[in-house]
Amino acid sequence: MEFNEFLKKANEGYKLIPIIKEIESFDREAIDIYSNHFDQVNIQLKRRPKSLPKIKINSSIDNIFKFTFNDFELVDYDPHPAIKAAVSV
Repeated sequence: MEFNEFLKKANEGYKLIPIIKEIESFDREAIDIYSNHFDQVNIQLKRRPKSLPKIKINSSIDNIFKFTFNDFELVDYDPHPAIKAAVSV
């Protein structure tokens, strides 16, 4: 079902719309989109994926239990700007 059809249902009075998204395998994941988040969902759906970042690991560490947060560096990470939305409770 297309997002516009979900939007129409929301405008007809639905407060919470369950969306079923196919994952790469046969598994399915349920996603709930609240009616006050439609603008943010549309923004997200229009975005194009960016290149994946790389992770650099300190190669001088010779014991897996001695790694710290500072031994990892995210390289070439270029995120999209944050999408702000109200929190529904």
